[in-house]
Amino acid sequence: MAKYINADELQAKINGISDYLDALSQLELVCDAIAEAPTADVREVKHGEWIQNDNGTWSCNRCHSWIPNEQHEYARYCLCCGADMRGDEWSIDSLMTQHKENYAKAGCEPFKRTDYDPFK
Repeated sequence: MAKYINADELQAKINGISDYLDALSQLELVCDAIAEAPTADVREVKHGEWIQNDNGTWSCNRCHSWIPNEQHEYARYCLCCGADMRGDEWSIDSLMTQHKENYAKAGCEPFKRTDYDPFK
């Protein structure tokens, strides 16, 4: 399984390695830093889609488990394999495009807060 690490913390640790050491010593310290880096708690997201069957049920295209027709609209994840069934309409790019289109249809601009500065 892949090892996911915090790249910023690792970079800070590697930047602290002395320039006065020879190249082999530096390489050994970098390898040690990578090996000792704490791992992040992540998991792969599987994407799937519901396929309509002839009998009115819907099946997951990954594991072929099925759900009744009335649950299709509300099932965001496959109950069997956990695949994300929301599709591209839930990607951030798609949501932002939809947001801009809705404002354009209404004939107004998105609200922009100019008095807020998070760095003050």
